[in-house]
Amino acid sequence: MCHLKSLNNFQRTKNNNFRKTRKLRIMLKEYKKISVLLLIFVLMLPVYPACPSEASFCAKVKENNWDILAGNQNILCKLYLNGRFTPISSELGYVFSISPDGQKIVYRESIQSSGTFLTISNLDGSQKERLFKSDQEKWVQNAIWSPVNNNEIAYLGDYNYERATCSLYIFNIKEKSSHLVVKDSVNALSPLVFSWSPDGKRITFTDAAGHIMVVDKNGSHLTQITEDFGDVPSWSPDGKKIAYRQGKRWRKFYKNGHESQEGRTGDGKYYVLNLETKNRKEIFNNKAFWIYPLGIASQPVWSPDSRYVLLNKWIGGDITPLHAEYWCIDIKKRRGRIIHNFKSKLTPNSNIFWRKTRNDK
Repeated sequence: MCHLKSLNNFQRTKNNNFRKTRKLRIMLKEYKKISVLLLIFVLMLPVYPACPSEASFCAKVKENNWDILAGNQNILCKLYLNGRFTPISSELGYVFSISPDGQKIVYRESIQSSGTFLTISNLDGSQKERLFKSDQEKWVQNAIWSPVNNNEIAYLGDYNYERATCSLYIFNIKEKSSHLVVKDSVNALSPLVFSWSPDGKRITFTDAAGHIMVVDKNGSHLTQITEDFGDVPSWSPDGKKIAYRQGKRWRKFYKNGHESQEGRTGDGKYYVLNLETKNRKEIFNNKAFWIYPLGIASQPVWSPDSRYVLLNKWIGGDITPLHAEYWCIDIKKRRGRIIHNFKSKLTPNSNIFWRKTRNDK
């Protein structure tokens, strides 16, 4: 009887162990399936490294005497590839751009007793010259110096609240006069930027419908160059390419004119369009960096040799202090390759200018 009881206990123990072993095997199989699926998912993700500095790139910037200048609401400074910056001048106003010879800046200057002016001066703020008053009827949204003519500055003004557009003008410094390029045609929902061609004969901008356009500086030959929507166009120094961000901002209004809704179409990827072949190439994918499409608001900034593009985005705001993060992209690489990445405590809404210094060969 004792022997039979011991045998039954042994059998129960054996069955329990068998069930446990079987359950463990099933769990291992499921674990292997999950592991394989996770591995496949990881392998399918685009691989972007931590973007360490590429020594050859940094050496090239130094060797070619390329300066990166940044201007915002109150300061103009030199920005370095490690994120540090050195102030050049302060208490200016909102800096828009620099002259083609790299010696002057144009900015919006606010004077408490007199109003707001579009002003030019030396980089250090000396020798100011107020071009015209920027009042409500002629409020200057952006101003960019011609790349070849120190006497010409293109600017956006005459904000149309009903159409959400601006007009594009060119101001002649010697003649003290403006002429209209396009009226109520520049999209004011997107960032208010445009770009000269390197020969100073044409200008590219985003129109009211959300397409990238090109127009001669006298207002003729207005041409749409993209089938899709895009904004923040930037012409390369060699004149062969235009970089832009895919997508379109939109608004809906109440009948009384007040804004009701606002949003954006498109994924916010950055492309380079070849003006000769009409082919475009993706150079930056926001989603791969877990960035909202509007997280990067900057206009692409070309290096002087038209090989690299500089982008930046804002970081922080509610809890952490605002600062900026920058990416240098080699567009000759397949889909563009980020070759340098750095952060800076510089105010994020800064206009960036990549220029050659005077002692270039």
